Amino acid sequence: MAKARRKSKAQTPSVQRVRRTIPGWLPVVVTVAVCLALAWYGGRYVLASRWKSQAELALHWGKVKEARGLFDQCLQLWPNDGSTLLMAARAAERDHDAAGANRFLERAAQTLPDDVALERTLFRMRQGDLGDAAGMLDGIESQLDDPQSPIILDAIIEGALQSTQTVIAERALSFWDKTLKDDWAVAQSLAWKGELAFRQGMPDVALQQLRTAVGAAPANDQTRLRLAEVLLQYGPQEAKTHLEYLAKKSPGQRDIQIRLASCHRELGEYDEATAILDELLQKSDRDLAAMIERGRVALDLQDLHEAERWFRRAEALAPDHREVILGLVRCLQLAGKPSDAQTYRNKMAQLDANN
Repeated sequence: MAKARRKSKAQTPSVQRVRRTIPGWLPVVVTVAVCLALAWYGGRYVLASRWKSQAELALHWGKVKEARGLFDQCLQLWPNDGSTLLMAARAAERDHDAAGANRFLERAAQTLPDDVALERTLFRMRQGDLGDAAGMLDGIESQLDDPQSPIILDAIIEGALQSTQTVIAERALSFWDKTLKDDWAVAQSLAWKGELAFRQGMPDVALQQLRTAVGAAPANDQTRLRLAEVLLQYGPQEAKTHLEYLAKKSPGQRDIQIRLASCHRELGEYDEATAILDELLQKSDRDLAAMIERGRVALDLQDLHEAERWFRRAEALAPDHREVILGLVRCLQLAGKPSDAQTYRNKMAQLDANN
């Protein structure tokens, strides 16, 4: 024991000498560096969290482009965060970017494989593949408070409307109405009911529901766009008001520009329609919808040669597209080519029989 104490005492001067060799300012510098590092990481965390919250809110309100931009910013700071990648994939899918959605899901699968598997199922359902819908609805009926229920119902309703499975759409909508928590959810319900009425051949009911939906949630651009789409057939002047509002709010957005060109054509404003479509086709010479609409403008102007040229270009991209075939039938019939027109009528009949 005495030896241990003597040994300890013998070491004390050495320890003191080491302590004296450490500059007095070094602990202060280390402390400051640690605080700065924590502040830097904390600031990044706060910023990424804010972007993520804003992105989720934008997606909730149907502002898909805004949501995608915010998720991209968030992923610059959190490149491997599974939940952010999952939401970014959902935003990409809503923006009709299937390739982008799949890239996000592949990255998210490394940390959230089960959630990614569910998301892939929901993507298929939104496209009309409702093989799992009945079982999911049975499960949701007793779990409407589950946070996942609205997400699943959204996919089922969209898919049911896409594939005109009205019974499934109505059942899912009845569950959705029991989960309503804000103005957006109410407006979304009205919009879906309007879409359902339209597909059931009741455009007057559809317009009433869609107008009410826009009134309930004026910031929901997707609902306003759908109202404008229906109005293109039944009230193009009113449709123009909504489309110009959306075009001003989101300059250059293709989906809006295509509908605005259609609206100009319906109102006989052919120069305006042509200007929009030519600009879209300069950006992408494979824009099928712009080609079809360009052919329709030429048909309305009785420029049959020009109309056929545009429909032939569209046919090269999508030979079995219904609107392309119908455009060619009308164009060829008016051009005095009844046998050619009949060939495309037969093709349409065959496609309808196969479908």
